[in-house]
Amino acid sequence: MGRHSMGWKEDLHPRDHDGKFTSGSGGSGRAPSTPAYTSTYDRAGNAIKPGTRIKIAKGKNKGQTATVTAIVQQYPVAKIDVDIDGKGRATLYARDTNLDKGSDAKAALPANVARRSQGEVLRPDDGYSFPQAVTSAEIPLDDGSTLTLHKSNGDAIHVGNGTNASALTIDEIEEIESSINNAHHGGLDIGESEDIVDMDGGAFGRVTKTGRNQYQVDIDGRQSLTLTPKQADQMESEAQRIQSARRIQTAYGPADVYLTPGGKLGLRASGGYGEYVDVELSPSQARKLSDAITATYDGFDPNGELNNEDGSRIDQVDVPLGKGQSIHVEQQGPTPGENGGPQGDLLLEAGDGSWSITADPNSYDDLTDAIRDVNDML
Repeated sequence: MGRHSMGWKEDLHPRDHDGKFTSGSGGSGRAPSTPAYTSTYDRAGNAIKPGTRIKIAKGKNKGQTATVTAIVQQYPVAKIDVDIDGKGRATLYARDTNLDKGSDAKAALPANVARRSQGEVLRPDDGYSFPQAVTSAEIPLDDGSTLTLHKSNGDAIHVGNGTNASALTIDEIEEIESSINNAHHGGLDIGESEDIVDMDGGAFGRVTKTGRNQYQVDIDGRQSLTLTPKQADQMESEAQRIQSARRIQTAYGPADVYLTPGGKLGLRASGGYGEYVDVELSPSQARKLSDAITATYDGFDPNGELNNEDGSRIDQVDVPLGKGQSIHVEQQGPTPGENGGPQGDLLLEAGDGSWSITADPNSYDDLTDAIRDVNDML
């Protein structure tokens, strides 16, 4: 199946007063008894859009097939309805039928669709073991449900409504917000829809105006959200904050770095009894911590504030936080080699010993880069 460019033509597909399609209901109006199977994506990985004419093979008798022409009626993902030659309806299920001759059969979706389908529904935190989310946000919706955003392991931002979720990139979330706002400012009338297209030109959803201030967002045909433009703006704003969050897997256990809703550097560390501890640093405290990490890595402070009086290499610094609190920063083990790169561990520890984070050489850069990224957003 090659690239399809035919767009949706609403006037070719009339609807009844309930908004359902009336085309293709000739004959008995019943779907064929045997569902047809095809892929909803062409070889280039492009989603086949509504209105596209495709040819499918439908089994008639054992060992025989018949090719018929179908028009895709709904936005395709894993399961879509089609009209078959205007004489009936069938359901297509996403399968990889676009294999070259001799290829091994396999069932797979394009990488981006597969990734989005791995969304995690946000679970409650038990307050003891490391939580599912590094950081999260909740936005009340008009239907009484709650839109949640969170980040756990990996780079995806999980957007859910309590029952299902999609794993989205920040670019995809920005496109959803932009599509809703464009539709709100004169782009769509009630009942009209348009594709949500990513920066590469691929459609991954649709936005439909369902009311004066209501927009239904369908993502890959498997998740539906109804948002107002204000809620879409809140979603995008929270996603910008959440995207910098990182869970670092060190040789000594996990550690989280994130931007708090209040605009502070958040650290989540292991406590003395196996529980986790959340620490929040103001922008000035976060900069002091970052400077101390750099000074202990380089062995000196270019600003001269942290250097040892005898000129010896700096390997540890106590960062004052006020009210008798501090963070001890220490390079442990070998200093960075001649070619650079961490050779030992980095210890961050509360002055009173109530929590600590230790990054080994393999997780050193992950931890320090995460702290720097959040600092850049403060």
